[in-house]
Amino acid sequence: MNRNYKLYTRLNDVFISDCISKTKEKKFIYYQKINSIAYVCWPNGRPCLPINMYLIDNSYLWTGNSAVTYASELSELIRYCARAGKGFNQIDDGDVYAFVDQLRSKSQVTDKHQRVRNDNTVRRILQRCLDFLNWYSNNLHHGSKPLLGERKDSPSVVCEKKKNPHNGRYYWSHRCAPEAHSTEPKIPIGLRVIEDIEDVIDRLGDPSAYPEPALRRFKNDTVFHQELLNYLYERRIFMIWMLKRTGLRPEELIRMPVKENQQAVAKQILTLPTLKRRKRIAPYRSFPITLKDGRVVLRYLSARKRWIEVCKGKFSEYKEQNSMFLSTEPGKCGANIGKTGLEKDFEKLSRLAGYKDKQACFSMFRHRFITYEVLSHLKQWENHHGNMVNEQDYRTILERVRKKTGHGNVDSLWHYIDIAREMDGAWGNIDRAVGRLHAAENLKLELEILKRDLRQINTNRLAAEQIVDMVSTRLTDIIRDARNSGLQTQSAD
Repeated sequence: MNRNYKLYTRLNDVFISDCISKTKEKKFIYYQKINSIAYVCWPNGRPCLPINMYLIDNSYLWTGNSAVTYASELSELIRYCARAGKGFNQIDDGDVYAFVDQLRSKSQVTDKHQRVRNDNTVRRILQRCLDFLNWYSNNLHHGSKPLLGERKDSPSVVCEKKKNPHNGRYYWSHRCAPEAHSTEPKIPIGLRVIEDIEDVIDRLGDPSAYPEPALRRFKNDTVFHQELLNYLYERRIFMIWMLKRTGLRPEELIRMPVKENQQAVAKQILTLPTLKRRKRIAPYRSFPITLKDGRVVLRYLSARKRWIEVCKGKFSEYKEQNSMFLSTEPGKCGANIGKTGLEKDFEKLSRLAGYKDKQACFSMFRHRFITYEVLSHLKQWENHHGNMVNEQDYRTILERVRKKTGHGNVDSLWHYIDIAREMDGAWGNIDRAVGRLHAAENLKLELEILKRDLRQINTNRLAAEQIVDMVSTRLTDIIRDARNSGLQTQSAD
């Protein structure tokens, strides 16, 4: 049996009894709705009741994918206890040392010299497990001495209570925890990387890019296959555009409301969810866009609607979904696609473009967006107020950026000041950097779409003059938009 398989399952929209009210005539049971929860079991398949109870007890803290993150981290403690033949109430200091050593020594399957986890990850997993053991000690443990606590209480696991200077919260620290290593923040994703990924997306939109075995299951329905590839192309292009244009987190990306964003062109505003706020329902924020941006959104929504109609015609049992991004996987066509599905698709595109996760990932798009925003605001501020910028000025700038990024506090944006300063020195005068950047990206997107549209139409039925007129009209619109956005064409002398 594979002992490394996942020990947890994610469940959505779970109702749990929360309160009982009783009168002379009737008894009332009130339920709490948990949007996302994880169910955890032991390696032998039996439910791990203590950890499931801990997860439920902490469910009010969850946002986004937190439930799965908690379960994943605590799974390592379950595996250790299962191998050692111990219950949670039997854990002592020696077990904590052995547990940390196990976490640090595990290596990659493909490279025995490469660790699966760095020391910061080990510290995070240990901290989660200590938090659980503290909860277990206070709620379920009935031993002769405390399970976890400070040395003066003579517990089985001796810890020190510390205070996090950033958020003021207390936590338990064990002396065997590895030293924290400062890690450089990820750099913004490079333009060359983005263009290579977009080239892969364009190539995969053509049936000829696939080997014969992959096409075999569509041999009797080539029309459906073409519709599938058309939607997949539009979904991927829109995903990359949104990452560049808004810097959304992947969980926020899949939670974008469809109905509210159908008016994006008229309102020149995107409605985006904001996670990381410790709220059960993610609040929405308004994100300003241009008319050109709105047309990009509407193009994707039109492709999405077309894919829904195709799925309705193909599958009699299909029911329309409410997610912004829909699946094209066998057996799941038209279903809502989750964060993991979107991440796997991006990993595939990056791999085909020749990049690994350290060179291309979702978070690097977010760093790119935030860096450009900070840089643009800095340059604008200096143009109006001079080069002298004090701490309060920086806070004012970062507050404007925060409203776009959805951060809860400007303090988490401070390091982007340094990154922006370094990039400013490397790039020179970029007073209109962000506006021109968006214009250049839209220009490339329009040209790519034009190229694809030409490939899709039946040119045999069109006269050469008609084709030239169509291309000329589209190019004229594209060039005009580019000039209006600040991209000036140069003479050829």
